[in-house]
Amino acid sequence: YKFVHEQIQFAVYSLIPESEQGFVHLWVGSLLLNKKTLIPIENFAFVVVDQLNLGAPSVHSRNQKIELAKLNLQAGERAMSLALFSAALSYLTMGIDILGTKEWGSNYELCIRLYSSYLEAQYCNANFQKMSSILNEISTHARCLSDKLCSCATLVKALSAQGKTVEAIEVSFKVLHELGETIHISATDSSSVLSELEETKQMLHGNDDAFFLKLTEMK
Repeated sequence: YKFVHEQIQFAVYSLIPESEQGFVHLWVGSLLLNKKTLIPIENFAFVVVDQLNLGAPSVHSRNQKIELAKLNLQAGERAMSLALFSAALSYLTMGIDILGTKEWGSNYELCIRLYSSYLEAQYCNANFQKMSSILNEISTHARCLSDKLCSCATLVKALSAQGKTVEAIEVSFKVLHELGETIHISATDSSSVLSELEETKQMLHGNDDAFFLKLTEMK
């Protein structure tokens, strides 16, 4: 059912003792989680996770915290896909806060995905100054290079967005080197790369998508 007016809903909510409100949100969220057909699929993750997050202070079980972190990751990824970057950052922040920093050993896949998405959300919200600590967390715990590639790509985009093209190129070459493609570049070479980049941009200026779609595939 639905309240006929939000003031009625507020009045009913105010009757619930403050100490019990968190448990009520958890109860509502859990009910909705088990009744997926009651909510339009495009809104499902947000409605459920919003309720569960309001009850998060009442969650003490480690398993429940892990499940709630997973749901926040899903909601965050869904928000990112819809370009709702502020909402995505909120969900992913909540997921990390709930999970803490001690789950890398036992829930590695969840952590690497959560932190990589969190880094991307910070970039999309132009919070460049906050990215360094997240990158350090990923670099410290990532088990292989492939698990760091998403964060490296995000770093390159962030540097480029700040006009730090030389740094972005250096990071890219460092990753290529780790992948087995050794490229030697000096400060002089960096200037050459920037010059070539600008020349290429001028050459491509004015061409639409149709132009690129007609080009033959590179071999």
